Amino acid sequence: MPQQPVPDPLLPTQAAPMPSRSGALMPLSSLPVDSALSLLDGWSPAEPLPRGLTTAAVSTAIGALCEAMAPASVEAQAVLLGMICAFGRVNRVDEAYLAEVMPMYREDLADLPAEVAVEAFVRVRRRWRFARALPLPGDIRAEAESIMAGWATARLRLETAARKLRLEGPTKPEAKGDPAMAARVREMAKGSARTMGGRHA
Repeated sequence: MPQQPVPDPLLPTQAAPMPSRSGALMPLSSLPVDSALSLLDGWSPAEPLPRGLTTAAVSTAIGALCEAMAPASVEAQAVLLGMICAFGRVNRVDEAYLAEVMPMYREDLADLPAEVAVEAFVRVRRRWRFARALPLPGDIRAEAESIMAGWATARLRLETAARKLRLEGPTKPEAKGDPAMAARVREMAKGSARTMGGRHA
């Protein structure tokens, strides 16, 4: 009689509940990163820093992004494994096979951030068309690397802005002139132009 696989303590028998969005799987758009990055959208280091961008906002964004990019905790990884198992059961994958391969998934994906790993799996799952089969860890990792590339670009942009803030300080807001004075200056300029035109007539 074939030996039954030993149950893995990190293999959930049911899909583990997802943490709240304020927990380990917080998306990038919900982090303090978003407000700083929105100001830096389309910005080039050769240009002045966007108005309203502060050292505190950039430092907070960098810290939040670095935390989000850290490898998943054991608890967060159990959530990912639970999602993979739940998909396998829906896709009629053999239960004994699930128990056998989950340690491989845990090892191969251990270095991925929690949110990245979950988002990568969800994207792969939506495209999956094979019955009685699971996406391989390599499929999930390939998707995760494309997500991580975007996060790395965001981090580089924030770090560049932080260096520029240290060297130059925040961009000062434009001084608001007197609208009435500005109108008078425009009228004077028009009058001068008419006078000069008359002299050359």
